[in-house]
Amino acid sequence: PAYFISPTTTGSTQVNAVGLSEETGGFWVVARNLEDAKKQAESMFQKTHGKSVEYTIRRDEDVLDTWFSSALLPISCFGWPSPTFTPSVAPTFSLSPSIGPLPPLPSANISNNTCLFYPLSVMETGSDILFFWVARMAMLCTYFTGVPPFEKVLLHSIVKDSQGRKMSKSIGNVIDPTHVIKGVELQHMLQMIRDSVLPQHEKTRAMKDMQIEFPNGIPECGTDALRLGLAGYAQLGKRIHLDVRRVVTARHFCNKLWNLSRFVLNHVERLGAEEILTADEIVAQAHSLPFPELWALNECHVTVETVSNALNQFDIATAAEATTQFVHLQLCDVYLEITKFTVNHTSARQDVIVGVLVHLLELSLRLAHPIIPFVTEEIYQNIPHRLRSSNSPLLMTCPYPSADTTRLFSNPQISKDMELAQSIVTAIRSIKSTNKLKLKEFVEVEISVNGQPNVVETVRSLSELISVQAVCNIKTTYHNTSPATLAASLPSPLSSSVTENVTVHVTLPASSRIVNTEDIISEINRIKSRFEKTGTNMEALKAKMSTKNYRERVPSEIQQLD
Repeated sequence: PAYFISPTTTGSTQVNAVGLSEETGGFWVVARNLEDAKKQAESMFQKTHGKSVEYTIRRDEDVLDTWFSSALLPISCFGWPSPTFTPSVAPTFSLSPSIGPLPPLPSANISNNTCLFYPLSVMETGSDILFFWVARMAMLCTYFTGVPPFEKVLLHSIVKDSQGRKMSKSIGNVIDPTHVIKGVELQHMLQMIRDSVLPQHEKTRAMKDMQIEFPNGIPECGTDALRLGLAGYAQLGKRIHLDVRRVVTARHFCNKLWNLSRFVLNHVERLGAEEILTADEIVAQAHSLPFPELWALNECHVTVETVSNALNQFDIATAAEATTQFVHLQLCDVYLEITKFTVNHTSARQDVIVGVLVHLLELSLRLAHPIIPFVTEEIYQNIPHRLRSSNSPLLMTCPYPSADTTRLFSNPQISKDMELAQSIVTAIRSIKSTNKLKLKEFVEVEISVNGQPNVVETVRSLSELISVQAVCNIKTTYHNTSPATLAASLPSPLSSSVTENVTVHVTLPASSRIVNTEDIISEINRIKSRFEKTGTNMEALKAKMSTKNYRERVPSEIQQLD
């Protein structure tokens, strides 16, 4: 402990003689106990005056330095060293003799002082304080309680700037998190550098870098977007080269989730919550639901399973990516587009569609809540109680989705069938785009399938779904008809192979067909131009991917797109 020594004989000569000012009126010593502190005080006075001096001694209430005080945090915050402090598990190591045995373990009830939050299952921290803090917590808490303070340690990445430099006030490259959350203008950031204590040459360099990095300042992104943006970096190693543009992308996802909720809840309000299928009713009808609903629920199960496995392995980035991709690609881009026409323009099965949408929305909110807690909680509070799958008033206290609870909807074959349908839709849209047709422009389509009778039946059963998405009319699905033979019988068809055995034939409207030599030459030149442009883009992409630190600095989802 530290002890404060105060000479009772006043006088500047005596006080200054021991290296003190008259303002303090004493000095500090660090000793094992009171007797040791007195010996140090006597020694000091003997050294300076050659005789004893009357003094008073006071032990400081704060007995440990910063790191040692922090090392006791896991137990001190729950009342230790009070004899009522009891870990939630029995001691596994021998206790310090000076502390003595712990009292018997009572039943796990908050009211009887059992500490349900000691020990922790996981301690999440940074590698830079592993020995300053984490090792001390492990040693001291185990020494005093016989129970290690945590089972596992998860080390997060260290945030650096987009150039890979450690954020430091001395080089002026620190990004204030509140600036990302609330937004800030470039001039404000430059003024902060001007007002700093950096040398002038460092200010000049920092301002130049700031103008290059943030020419338009930092847009307002919000807390959730910052959290989601950082979560995506968790798998990239020990360093995060923070790019604010990635946080902006995360903000766009939060906006998309909000807009999805507005669409769904507006239809809930229009139909009335009492007319919509609840989560229990959806489960009861699990095997009789239409194909689009079964597919969406199956994709949700796959996502829940992926996220659960990722979190069990502390792979936060994969969990975040799986959740966002389900909302963005499966729920919004596919299922919502398939059902939007039915919900907006017909009265058929609206109770089922809106019920499934609410169920999928709520599961998505529960999956995403640990990463983006604020927007998800706000949306959850607007879901009618009848349509919630949990009675919890707060999303934060809802049970986290488990693959066991969604396994009922698992159906790998449905996923394969939808993949085929989406490939056909993509092929039709690609032909439209290539021929400068609007995606909403109606076309006639024939499909040929070689072999595999089951594929023929699948395509026929999904023809309505394909027609809605691709805005087309599937006139006939041919079995074991040569694509060349079928193309020859159609007026100016354009064909595209979907798989090895499935080919799509699109008949363009008369106004879009190539009917003379000039059109043919124009089409050849257009294709040649696209080919050359594609080659240029490929070379640029190869150069980009071969640059130093590409794998380390470029986000994983962008690498996959590249």
